Amino acid sequence: MKRLLALLLVSLLVLPLVACASTPKTDAPAADTSTTNTPADDAPADDAPADDTAEADQPADGEPAADDNGLVWPRLANDDVTLTLMTFLPNEISSLVTQVDHPDNIPWNEAPRRTGINLDITTLSSMAFAEQMKLALAAEDFMDIMNVSRHYAGGLDQAYEDGNFVCLSDHEDWIPNYLTWVYADDNNRKAAYTDSGHIMAFSQVTERKEPGWCGYTVRRDWLDELGMEPPETIAEWEDMLMTFKEKKTGGEAPLDLYKTGLPQSNHFSGAYNVCWSGLIKVDGQLQYCFVSDGWRQYMELLHSWYDKGLIEPDFFSSNNPQHEADKERLARNVVGAANLITSAVGSYYADMGLAPEGAYYELVGNASLEKGVPSKVTFNGDDVSCLLSPYGWMIWADGEHPDIATKFMDYFYSEEGSILTNYGIEGDTFYYDENGKPQFTDKIMHNDKGLYFFGAIHYYLINNGLTLLIDRNELSLSEEALRYKECWGQIGEYRMSAALSFTAEEASEYSAIQSDLDVKREEMFAKWITGEVELNDDTWNTYLDEMEQIGWRRYLEIQQAAYDRWLVK
Repeated sequence: MKRLLALLLVSLLVLPLVACASTPKTDAPAADTSTTNTPADDAPADDAPADDTAEADQPADGEPAADDNGLVWPRLANDDVTLTLMTFLPNEISSLVTQVDHPDNIPWNEAPRRTGINLDITTLSSMAFAEQMKLALAAEDFMDIMNVSRHYAGGLDQAYEDGNFVCLSDHEDWIPNYLTWVYADDNNRKAAYTDSGHIMAFSQVTERKEPGWCGYTVRRDWLDELGMEPPETIAEWEDMLMTFKEKKTGGEAPLDLYKTGLPQSNHFSGAYNVCWSGLIKVDGQLQYCFVSDGWRQYMELLHSWYDKGLIEPDFFSSNNPQHEADKERLARNVVGAANLITSAVGSYYADMGLAPEGAYYELVGNASLEKGVPSKVTFNGDDVSCLLSPYGWMIWADGEHPDIATKFMDYFYSEEGSILTNYGIEGDTFYYDENGKPQFTDKIMHNDKGLYFFGAIHYYLINNGLTLLIDRNELSLSEEALRYKECWGQIGEYRMSAALSFTAEEASEYSAIQSDLDVKREEMFAKWITGEVELNDDTWNTYLDEMEQIGWRRYLEIQQAAYDRWLVK
């Protein structure tokens, strides 16, 4: 068992170095082995589930403790410390439970047991989370641990100045496990630290750079019937969609398009050098996409496709997620192409009874204008990191136990904590195969809650915000879905993936400008695509004038300054 976990630890800590192809900082703090846990040598191979284990002995604070199954972990307290925590409930399980720490969730119940602390968790709905978090921060209604995400007004350097939350980099001895991930790759380091040189939050990390986890798919079974090949260029896409409409959908629109026209895959917009974020980089200089000629050309394409009946008429008012096909249209067998998450490709919808038998969605690479010339704006750029951003979980500095709260969150980045978060408990939710690789049991793969794979992950485990092991996510993927690495894994030359941080003044100014820019862009997007307003020189120039007045140049200037700082971090 110890050997198998050691093998996994290699995959956690060495793979980023190989995959990211950069040299880690040589003076990085070493992981504190007292907080990186392995089972005792005599641990049985079939550990019982958490609710069957005996209570651990109560040693002195900080001393290891072992339960009857041989698990050893660092005790941060003796069940005499209670930490408050605020996070959100994933939509996928909101119909089943109201708290993330419901009795069936393993990490939120087991981690406190292993570390000897108590948790008092406040769970917000994911829909209301952003607003309620902002209100709590504004009212200084702090908890010991808060999943602040990106909601601190003024940015994280302002948070440092305010002193309300622990500066993690001032207490490196509290976060040895997290620092291992931070220094595994140079882009990780840049993403973890603010421009002023502070780590203010625990962020989501992955063991390797993840290729695009969503992208476009087409009905392979329809292509085979029609003797066609998957499209590569915009022109080939139009030809395929017209054929689908005429011969397969009874005249209905075959293309599912996200309401903004800008899914994260940048599948069509990337052909025109337009990124969903609004920013691209060309020779180190940022450009604002939504005032470019490429944006106009993309609007002209979408209007043409809308006018020809290739895009579902009400797509811009749909509440459908960007990486799912419209269920009602699936049932009517009219979705010929859709932007899907990896786990929903291939025969997934047919197997679930949501699409007719035989419906098969094959992955395709991003569309381009010229055959053989790949798009320069894809899902990822060359500055993508294995660490999400400088934002994430923050620790209240004036709580009763900021040190214990910090060490508790660091536990999730240890070997044992990562396994617990991603796989649960051996013999209950996972087992090790002959190669020492974790595999899920039927409790996850064929759960009795009626949940699909990622729904079960949300229900029993934790799917985001801490360590997110891509190997785990791939356990559910079909052979077709695993092609996402080649089809959606291209690095776009112009795609900016850098995790920027801003000064307090910049953060306040750019957020206000961005909000107004987005409102104007979305307003004209709907009018131009539907033809309510004709897209011509006059309406385009009026739009450009209005975007100029809102301040797109100042917005770009702020972003460029942040990007320049990122380059030299």
